[in-house]
Amino acid sequence: MRLLLRTAVAGVLVAATILIIAAPAQASAGHFTKSTQWSGGYVGEFTVHNHTDSPMNGWVVRFCLPSGTRILNGWNIQLTQIGDCYTFRNYPWNSTLPAGGAVSFGFVASGTGDPIDCTVNGERCDGLPAGSDLQPPPRRTTCTSSGTPA
Repeated sequence: MRLLLRTAVAGVLVAATILIIAAPAQASAGHFTKSTQWSGGYVGEFTVHNHTDSPMNGWVVRFCLPSGTRILNGWNIQLTQIGDCYTFRNYPWNSTLPAGGAVSFGFVASGTGDPIDCTVNGERCDGLPAGSDLQPPPRRTTCTSSGTPA
């Protein structure tokens, strides 16, 4: 009987440890693609996904482009630029993402550089913790994040 009790207690402790060290699920994620490309530019498309069970009210995507690449215009977003970095905010009509929902926006870029230093709602798009010493993948095309816009 004692062996059975010890085995049960050990099983509960292992399960609790796994729950404690498990990484939290990400609430929102984004995905960047180049839908059309030519020698001097491309059409970029970005989709923000809500992976939660409740609506997400508002979203903000930020990223920079390498020198020589810039955004000429965009759609389905409010776009602001400071230097080589861009902020994309929702409009009132596309601000709420239902549980499991997604919204897309796009832009035309001059140059061929991919987005870098991407965040969705203030969290790194590559899913690494802020201030992490880990190196992100060489091509950051998927953004993953949680939180609400600042």
